[in-house]
Amino acid sequence: MKNLDTLKSRLPAHRVWIALAVAVALGYLFGLAGDHIPRNGDELVYANIARLTAASGHWLPLQSAWDFMRNTKPPLLFWQAIVAGGWGEHWTLLNLRLPSLAYTWGIALMVGLLAWKMVCNGAIPVSPTSESNASQRDSHAQKIGAIAAIVYLSFFSTYRYGRPFLTSSPETFWLFGVFFALAWSPARRLASRWKFPLLAGLALGVGCLYKSFVMVVPVGFALALCYQVVGAQRAPWQLARPGIVADATKITVICLLGLALFSLWFAIDPQPGEVWREFVVGENAGKMNNAQGYWHIAL
Repeated sequence: MKNLDTLKSRLPAHRVWIALAVAVALGYLFGLAGDHIPRNGDELVYANIARLTAASGHWLPLQSAWDFMRNTKPPLLFWQAIVAGGWGEHWTLLNLRLPSLAYTWGIALMVGLLAWKMVCNGAIPVSPTSESNASQRDSHAQKIGAIAAIVYLSFFSTYRYGRPFLTSSPETFWLFGVFFALAWSPARRLASRWKFPLLAGLALGVGCLYKSFVMVVPVGFALALCYQVVGAQRAPWQLARPGIVADATKITVICLLGLALFSLWFAIDPQPGEVWREFVVGENAGKMNNAQGYWHIAL
């Protein structure tokens, strides 16, 4: 028993969990350069577009071996690959996938930090022994934060979509980052007159440039709930309240700024008409006009 207590004193539980979280994160490097890792079939299509665009020597327009699959995603994903691959000089699957892995690690870090913050603030209850002093409480918070990061990294969907050259981890990082900032300091962020709306709009725009302009819809709706339920502490349907106009203005500014940043694609692309036809109409509106219906397929 004495030896066990000595071992615990030498290896505090929170440090063991943090080390385990780091080990799980580093495990994501396993087979990263391989041809047969769990992935989505779109990865090779995206890699082809990025490779041919790099070979053209220009950022835009996007190039592809298939004329109907050039503007299948916004350019930021392909620019990421062009930079990571050194404009074709270091074109390997490992180099293409490393940025996606870095984004996944960043998301896991945010998840862990949020759990740590919630324990420190008392949002997550702890056992009485962990409340005896601030040091023990912080150690317990670090342990919970490490466990939260491990849980996120342990999902197969995280492993499958968080490593390949795809849009999943970049868009998740930027969009989740908006709500990470809100959850970290909700009162301060929701009361911010222009700093948070400005930064949130820029983050939303980057997320849109990775995925789609449609991202402003779920993000705008979620922000509206945050301002209404968390900021004003009112039910979602109680819209007749003081400050509703100011909050609605902030949400509108965030969404418009995100859309404005995304619209730069049309401004700098030499072929904006092709972007409209292939991406807006084909990739986005086309899914809504599908014979089965978007919601039928989604659900």
